[in-house]
Amino acid sequence: MVSSVLLGFALGEAWDSYRASDRGSDMVTADTAPINVQALTEGAPREQTPALEDGLITDEEYRLSVEATARCMQAAGIELFIGTPTAEGVMTFYYGGNTGVNRFARDREADMTFDSCYDRHQSIIELLWFQQIQTRDSGVGGLESGGTS
Repeated sequence: MVSSVLLGFALGEAWDSYRASDRGSDMVTADTAPINVQALTEGAPREQTPALEDGLITDEEYRLSVEATARCMQAAGIELFIGTPTAEGVMTFYYGGNTGVNRFARDREADMTFDSCYDRHQSIIELLWFQQIQTRDSGVGGLESGGTS
């Protein structure tokens, strides 16, 4: 079985927890609530801090973070394939395909490796990049730096 990861949909609960909360309950939708960049980037992994310094993520910074995640996995011995980016620039990669007696253990190892590499190289960059492209496409929401857009 091949594990497929569409990067950007692994954000789940983290997406809401990084939202600026200083306005209380009137900030109810995850789609329109701005992200507090300062709060998000405090304590960010050092691998991501150069891209996060100005609070804006370029398409190139996003692409480099995906490639860094892939290199991290490859360095750990995980074989993967990077797919063609979508029209919006969303990158996917596929890993897994393990067969044999220990295939499930190897799949779990690959998933744990992905989690570690993603957290180190890509998680915050991707969160901000997805918010930016959503904002760019819809004209709604935005990024907040220290509480203001």
